[in-house]
Amino acid sequence: FPVTIGVFKNNAEKKYGKKTSNEERINSFGFIYATGLIDGCIFVSQITAGSVAEKAGLSFGDKICKLDDRPIFNVNEFSNELKDRKTIKLTWKSMDGKETTSVLNLP
Repeated sequence: FPVTIGVFKNNAEKKYGKKTSNEERINSFGFIYATGLIDGCIFVSQITAGSVAEKAGLSFGDKICKLDDRPIFNVNEFSNELKDRKTIKLTWKSMDGKETTSVLNLP
């Protein structure tokens, strides 16, 4: 998958009642995310079936809060960090508040 594919419908506003932006991005790990932060985290708006992200347990509505054990302060930095990477470590919160950390490796 390329790092950015066009413009997608923003699901964050529907889920959390908070508008982030009108653009969402997809990456080679198989998740689409809004290009704005919600509560200091990145909203996962879609998961590609069979992707590395799905296999790690990432789901629609999860909020990614850390990349490589570092807080996320800027979505553009997050996007740039994903480029050309084969491995990332993500920490996310599910809708029920459970926090998960997993290393995602591309085949």
